[in-house]
Amino acid sequence: MKIKIFTLIIVSVLATQLHAQSSTQKVLIEEHTGSWCGYCPDGHIKMDEVLAAYPNTTIGVMVHNSDGMDFSAGNTLSAFYVGGFPQATLNRQGDAISRSLWMSTTSSLLGAGPASVAVSFDSVLYNPTTRKLNVFLRASFTGNESGDLRFNGILVEDGVTGSGSNYDQTNYYNATAGHPMYGLGNPIIGYVHDKVARAYFGGAYGTSGSLPTTITSGEEFTKQYTYTLPASVDDSQISVIGMVSRYAGNTTADREIINAESTSTITIVNYNVGIDEETQAFNAVYPNPTSGIVNINPAVDGLRLVTVTNTLGEIVFSQEFNMVAGSPVMIDISNQAAGLYVIKLGNSSQRIIKN
Repeated sequence: MKIKIFTLIIVSVLATQLHAQSSTQKVLIEEHTGSWCGYCPDGHIKMDEVLAAYPNTTIGVMVHNSDGMDFSAGNTLSAFYVGGFPQATLNRQGDAISRSLWMSTTSSLLGAGPASVAVSFDSVLYNPTTRKLNVFLRASFTGNESGDLRFNGILVEDGVTGSGSNYDQTNYYNATAGHPMYGLGNPIIGYVHDKVARAYFGGAYGTSGSLPTTITSGEEFTKQYTYTLPASVDDSQISVIGMVSRYAGNTTADREIINAESTSTITIVNYNVGIDEETQAFNAVYPNPTSGIVNINPAVDGLRLVTVTNTLGEIVFSQEFNMVAGSPVMIDISNQAAGLYVIKLGNSSQRIIKN
């Protein structure tokens, strides 16, 4: 289980701000699979072997095709990269490759040196009442880059099961003695599908225009994605992958994932703008009304998460600050529409008007 749903407000310390001189290269393995694919259970095992061999530098996700877990962006990727199943792209370095090459290719990619960017999460916030997920991604560049660079994120679900051919896993290894899938049936009834891609927040190839076309080492950029979980997704089994990719042309050699990161740390926020204000964490919030720049004078010390929500309960700002009581920090909501907002610091809240 990745998260727990509580009835009270919980805000946890989770953001990781990365300021390094170099960026550790990570490999995102997107395995293209399907419940109808008899060889795919072996692919699932090969994926797990790679992840076990490189536990800190590999990320795995299953992109389903033509079954009960497929979706538009995943089908787009399969049509573009894949010649057969199971195959996988590794940081989308060219065409998808067969499972016998996943381990050696991962080793080669990791041995090529550091990446030009580190991807991290300022925060991942989830409201179980509205089922809205707010993902705040950060790209910290440790090398110069140029071109059509894009943020993207993937919603991942573990423990997916279902009935019928859309979920029961065809298994060509049922009669292969010594194989981990030996004797489990063909198909495997009630097969548990893990690492299932449920959505690509920026579409198959990322959000166009989300990063500048020329980037200098030392620059940082952020991107927020808001996604409403369908009722079919178990919100206790979700995690998120973030990435920065390149979109340079119309062939598989023209597109790549520069770096990626994953997190299963989800902060639960279950409130709306109608709650009573509690201001004990604030000495002052000013100016109010504001044209966009807001100063928060905290009454508390320590690493604290500040969030801002609009009248729909949508989180429009989220960032951690190392607070010192009496020393103001500044946030910027200039890009938000005029209206009423709620600033939260810990379990305290303060209404503010943006004009």
